[in-house]
Amino acid sequence: MTTYKLCSNFAELLERYIQRKIDQKHLENNYRTNASIFDKWCLKNYPEAKVIDKDLAWNYFMSAKDLSSQYQHIKACFIRQFAKFLLDEKIDAYVLPTSIERRVDHMPPHIITMEEIVRFFEATEKLMKLKASHLKATRFSLPPLFLTMLTLGLRPTEALRVKIDDVDLDSGKVFIRESKGWAQRFVIMKDSTLEQCRTYNEIISNIFPKRQAFFAFKDGGFITHKYMHWWFSKIWDFAQLPRPAGERCSPYSFRHSFAVHRLNQWSKEGADVEAMLDRLSLFMGHINIAHTAYYLHFEQSYYVELENKMSLSNKAVLPKVVDYDK
Repeated sequence: MTTYKLCSNFAELLERYIQRKIDQKHLENNYRTNASIFDKWCLKNYPEAKVIDKDLAWNYFMSAKDLSSQYQHIKACFIRQFAKFLLDEKIDAYVLPTSIERRVDHMPPHIITMEEIVRFFEATEKLMKLKASHLKATRFSLPPLFLTMLTLGLRPTEALRVKIDDVDLDSGKVFIRESKGWAQRFVIMKDSTLEQCRTYNEIISNIFPKRQAFFAFKDGGFITHKYMHWWFSKIWDFAQLPRPAGERCSPYSFRHSFAVHRLNQWSKEGADVEAMLDRLSLFMGHINIAHTAYYLHFEQSYYVELENKMSLSNKAVLPKVVDYDK
């Protein structure tokens, strides 16, 4: 795959910024993609600019106003981090305030029902077969990627960054690196997920025998956020699944759905849900249990049994914060 050559007035600084991130053990692909988008935008809108001033920074952020809040966040983070890098290099730059972003959290996530899960993966299989001639590698990568996100409750970034050395296909143990709020953790695959990942790995290893990414992109590298989001939306619509008004339906819905369904299942089994929150918090990589307790507030139709059992103990659960770093 041909790599875009940075050629705006910021090209040299962008290359230094990318190299800084590589030296800090970050994945090059994500930063180079965002740098390329910014570079092209500058060539079109600020071809003479040599400084990240307030006008340029704000207009770059506002160029994402018609995109999803997730992409607004990505653009804001990039221009903010690049500006901080420039300041660190003793180069004048304007840093966007963190308060400008319309947080994704303001729109509640769509919790995928069991029926929708079945229809989504049936549609995934059909669509991958239809697009087989155009998707040499990712038609094998996307189904196990989405299944792993659902059954392990992974953040999209965590799933995309899994390396082949992070997965033990004998035991099903997966090492999660660069997790939000946590340095690392281990999770265990369900048998059905493990079986599909074993089959996938045999196929993809013949295509990319020296790959680093477990879920390989078309070049053997790491699948990008944009590509994953595009295919999730494509599959969702292909399956003719609803998009409820006021709810955000995205790959992150797999993680939210995992948590809600897991709590509901424990409730049905008669488990002590309050005691199990600690376990779920650790598994999902939450910094504290309050983030896990967030899932107790979804519609009752998703977990009637859970709501009934938690009605008397919510006051005790929600304020409780466990600092696992101590």
